[in-house]
Amino acid sequence: MFADRADRGSAPRLAIVGTRDPRLPTLLSDLQRAGPTLAGLRLFEPSTPGAIDEGLRAAAGTLPFEVATDLPSALRDATVVLHLADAGTLASRRLDTRLPLELGLPAHPAFGPAGLLRACRAIPQALELAEAVATHAPHAVLLQGADPIGLVTQALHDAGRRAFGLAPEPFASRALFESLAPGAVTLRGGLLGVGGVAWLEGLDCMGAHWEAPAGTLEMPAELDGERRARRDGERQRCKAGKRVKLGG
Repeated sequence: MFADRADRGSAPRLAIVGTRDPRLPTLLSDLQRAGPTLAGLRLFEPSTPGAIDEGLRAAAGTLPFEVATDLPSALRDATVVLHLADAGTLASRRLDTRLPLELGLPAHPAFGPAGLLRACRAIPQALELAEAVATHAPHAVLLQGADPIGLVTQALHDAGRRAFGLAPEPFASRALFESLAPGAVTLRGGLLGVGGVAWLEGLDCMGAHWEAPAGTLEMPAELDGERRARRDGERQRCKAGKRVKLGG
């Protein structure tokens, strides 16, 4: 399909690796409503090559797409690659949830013990994908959306790979709050670094205004040093993690 629709010129040719992400149905539905914005779309799920959930087909509606049977064919001629593949098995994801809860901690896949366990599986997988992108789609932009987003994206950068971390939650939250009182509530904020750290700069609500105090958005030097040391230690531990093959 990519070649058949090459007449779109500069329109992106999108390859999505990982089709079990809960955000994907919304993305496909939005793309379908947006009209002909893509020159091509391929979907590839590493755990079930060549297959796709019927719920995704329903979400895509009339949006045309291909289902790839292996990673090289999914990436070939792509100009944008979206990484959403979930590393590991159902049993490993159960451990991600159970261990933090036993420690009395949040079981969120983006931070804490659950995030570290997931990172040990996700980083090798993301590096493998980046190598495949460099081989089969060398001019493509890699969008990294697999949790923990920040740590995985940093690992890609450290390996010399061009990648952009995606963390849509802060913007979705802002849209939710603003929808509660259209025209009356406005949140101002931003996203720091490679994804996953958001902040609130100000709030306007029915004539009232609040601004974040000066200096509250700056990380003290000693905390920044501790964060970097902790991240480096986490990355060393993850090097011993088992590689999860993406396929092809």
